[in-house]
Amino acid sequence: MLLGTPSTTEAPTTIPAADQNSIGRCGGTFNASRGIITSPSYPENYPANQHCVYKIHVQRNQKIELKFDTFNLESGVIRCFDVVKIYDGGHNRYHLKGMGCGKRSGLVYTSKTNLIYVVFSSDRTIQKQGFYATYVAAEDESPCRNDPCGRNGRCYPTSHKNYRCLCKRGYAGQRCQARLIMKSFRNDDGIVASPNFYRAYATGLRVVYLIRVSIYKRVQLTFKQFHLADRDENKKCTEPILSMALWPSTGRFAVNL
Repeated sequence: MLLGTPSTTEAPTTIPAADQNSIGRCGGTFNASRGIITSPSYPENYPANQHCVYKIHVQRNQKIELKFDTFNLESGVIRCFDVVKIYDGGHNRYHLKGMGCGKRSGLVYTSKTNLIYVVFSSDRTIQKQGFYATYVAAEDESPCRNDPCGRNGRCYPTSHKNYRCLCKRGYAGQRCQARLIMKSFRNDDGIVASPNFYRAYATGLRVVYLIRVSIYKRVQLTFKQFHLADRDENKKCTEPILSMALWPSTGRFAVNL
């Protein structure tokens, strides 16, 4: 649902001298740091059977503050006949963040990314005045503003200072910087080795070895050769690190070698 509260009070419709050519247009691409979007034919009633897509794309490290000064669309008792939808970061159902209809005021949306799509649709019956909205680009102070997850993941803020990365399939790490390799061993004996052994292992990898033996047996792992990077000046292991854990987990058990 769009932010704001329902109201029957008509919002001001004063149109600034600037951006006159964007008034009354059905959709378009808007790259300026501020601008105006309206329903088609505004301030007259919008036509029937419209589908308008307004793409607002500002600079990286900016977010978009969208404010509706006028909002008057056809609505029913339990559903919208004419509707405005807001998509944040992309244009599919996974990015849908808000939608609304009826006569309302005080509707405001602040984006999470520097790209939003505003989609207006009308049916063939009743037409109303539509909407008049202004947007402005504002500096993004989110911990995701510098795109710490890169192209291999999506950043999600967990607080005003912290974030977590949801990595794409095949990547892992705090910033999705490591290529993920899964290897499975199901025999009761075998050999496990680092990638490219006997040569030096590659950087930027996270390799998971899943060792599963017969029921009622345990795994005895013997390292014939072990040579990783030394500890740093604080006596902490830098990458690479070899960790072991029980799976399925019977508790918080892990060994860092």
